[in-house]
Amino acid sequence: MSDRIQKPKKQPKQPKPSTARKNKLLQVLLDSDLVEMPSYSNCEKKGLEFSVKNLERTRKQFYEYELALEKLEEERRIIDAKIKRIRKQKKNEVYGDIVLSPTTLEAIIQL
Repeated sequence: MSDRIQKPKKQPKQPKPSTARKNKLLQVLLDSDLVEMPSYSNCEKKGLEFSVKNLERTRKQFYEYELALEKLEEERRIIDAKIKRIRKQKKNEVYGDIVLSPTTLEAIIQL
């Protein structure tokens, strides 16, 4: 057992200076009464602790959800435009001189 080589323990990674400044600012804001955050105040009243890491994690989640929402909204706009175009084509097919077969309509819908 004594012949084993012990690996040196890794030192905790130091955050980048900008991250350290941001964390310090968040901590100062949390500790002071200058800024009133209703959700944080409610957590504080209930005895729940909120750290800078928790706030940063929440901010990242919020940002990711915002990006996902924007992406889904863009996809929805594209689908809505396709539906509008297909309805217009269908209207032309019903009221116009051109009559399309059902298989052609299915092919258009799948576009």
